[in-house]
Amino acid sequence: MPRPRLADFFAEVAEAFRTPIDMALRRTGSYFLTYHRYARREQVEAAYSQFAEFPRRKESLDLDSRLQSDWWRQYSRMFAAR
Repeated sequence: MPRPRLADFFAEVAEAFRTPIDMALRRTGSYFLTYHRYARREQVEAAYSQFAEFPRRKESLDLDSRLQSDWWRQYSRMFAAR
């Protein structure tokens, strides 16, 4: 039996995380942003309607980008100006 490609595995993992988020959103719930990074932008916006303002505020206060983390880099890319 052939081994699944790693990219296919991660796509399945991402969807496994997104499904319960969708379930929570259908019930007007939310999820913890810090627990994983597989949420789609529309899921983040549905659960946290003011989140898009956060990266802009943070960047205006942290001009030298000294405060960094994997979490921050992911969400700042996700909410980068279009």
